[in-house]
Amino acid sequence: MTKAGVGLLQFGAGLGLSLSPSDSMVRLVDWLTRNRLAADSTTRVLRHWADTLPVQAETFYALYLMGHGALNFLIIFGLVLHLRYAYPVAMLVLSGFVLYQLREFLVGHDPAFLVLCAVDLTVMILISLERLISHRRMANL
Repeated sequence: MTKAGVGLLQFGAGLGLSLSPSDSMVRLVDWLTRNRLAADSTTRVLRHWADTLPVQAETFYALYLMGHGALNFLIIFGLVLHLRYAYPVAMLVLSGFVLYQLREFLVGHDPAFLVLCAVDLTVMILISLERLISHRRMANL
């Protein structure tokens, strides 16, 4: 169920981003990094990213997060219902997301895509572990 929570969290983040003012990413990064040292490299990277983020990119992130979250939630819903093709479809869809996000990172050098890759890879690991446990449980019956 943690994986479904990730999907809902992504959808909620996208919805929140779409409903927020256009400078919300800059203000969020400022709030998150306010107490960190100015010389900290992570702070500098985050602030540079937020300062150079065009308004259109915020719209893209909002739509991408909502779509990504909704698809993740639907995949997890299929897994919970133990639908026959849920596992391979989940891995295929998430692999597609990872490949797309890596491509976008390589083209635009946007670190947000690496974060999304990490989330998707984590979900893929959790799905694989769940499938392994499920197969062992079925074998013991």
